[in-house]
Amino acid sequence: MARYADAIAEVGPLATILQAVKVREQRRDAVRTELKTLATPRRAEARDKSQIRAELVEYLENWRAMAREGVAEARRLLRAVLVGRFVFTPVAPPPELPPRKGPGRKPRFIYELKGEASLSGLITGLISASSVVAPRGFARWWARA
Repeated sequence: MARYADAIAEVGPLATILQAVKVREQRRDAVRTELKTLATPRRAEARDKSQIRAELVEYLENWRAMAREGVAEARRLLRAVLVGRFVFTPVAPPPELPPRKGPGRKPRFIYELKGEASLSGLITGLISASSVVAPRGFARWWARA
């Protein structure tokens, strides 16, 4: 107790100390409020399927343009996304597809593409463990467990 009295005497008037305590309490309350809003799960907003499809088509077009311009970069992207191999299987062309016109033209081949892709290869490495900080008091909590 004597140390607190000495510290208060050293700092100066009690009003200054009370103001500092009040500022820290307000900051604590603001952080707690922010944490509550972050902790509550938010529902994803409902979106129109046509809007989602349009966005995906736009991304695909951008990717196609990038793949044409930078083949090495496109290969790196595919390696990060592909889980295994893609298998191209020839299938009969649909009857509504018109035949190719002109002498000596070969018939069109239609292929079915099967494969598996994952976005985890793209996300890996974006977050490093060195940039993550444990919350205050976490070490003490961990030691109790």
